[in-house]
Amino acid sequence: MPGKSETVDFGNFQLAKISGIKFEDLNGNGTKDQGEPGLSNWWIELDSNNNWSNVEYLSETDADGRYIFSDLEAGTYRIREQQKPGWTQTTANPTDIVIQSGSDVKDVDFGNFQDVTVIGCKFDTENDPIKGWEISVGGQTKTTGEDGCVGFSLTQAGNYDITEETRSGWTPASATGYNFDAFSGGEYGPFNFVNFENTTVQLCKVDAEGDPVEGWKVYLNDKEKTTDARGCASYEITQPGEYIATEESRPDWTALGETSYKFFAESDGSYGPYVFTNFQHAKITGYKFNDLDGDGVWDDGEPPIENWL
Repeated sequence: MPGKSETVDFGNFQLAKISGIKFEDLNGNGTKDQGEPGLSNWWIELDSNNNWSNVEYLSETDADGRYIFSDLEAGTYRIREQQKPGWTQTTANPTDIVIQSGSDVKDVDFGNFQDVTVIGCKFDTENDPIKGWEISVGGQTKTTGEDGCVGFSLTQAGNYDITEETRSGWTPASATGYNFDAFSGGEYGPFNFVNFENTTVQLCKVDAEGDPVEGWKVYLNDKEKTTDARGCASYEITQPGEYIATEESRPDWTALGETSYKFFAESDGSYGPYVFTNFQHAKITGYKFNDLDGDGVWDDGEPPIENWL
């Protein structure tokens, strides 16, 4: 009709974007620090109806770890990463994102820490592997295998101590613990623990008839002991190396065999007993007398004779 006017409006929605980066969190602190690289070929998921069984959008990270979702309509979106074995997410899951016209949501980042590998090994002083020895790191304790080694996987960065069990009868011949800083994807070790399995040796003293001699001084590398009623003294050996066993000398005894022994001690070796044999000097005494009556018997009143050879 003449003179009638109308208002005709046009509304437009500018499609939105969500972007971010997937990075390796080398120090596991949940923040992208300088020098921490992007991770390529990871899938990022975007869901608009909270129905993860049918994810509406997927974006794969590029060579720099970047991803982008474009052409998004209005709505509330939830974004997550697809997990990979051997990796732990260090950043919190983002809160739901409300998209409006022209939204350009940036820096929705995901950080991940790659599991760390740690190896500990146990050997004796002859470098033979020891099976069944406990080694601990990061709250985990495992036992060594046939090769003397055991592996651990750590899922967090940090400062760690790796230690070994202690056992009676064994003496450490190396460090009993090591400290290291773990970073994403690191491989640490092998950390070698070396022990000497203690052994004993007996030094014994007998006379020429094979009877034990008590109270005789014997020495192992100058460490003095005295033989007991069995004629022996026992030593515990706690370190590998060369040892020399010796005995005291006495003026009224003559050695009938070795007066020293030398041996090289190895872990769990068997040594001795090392026996020292001596002859105790004997004495013969008597008198020379004037047999006045010639009866061959020293009778009372028969005088001794001096200076007779």
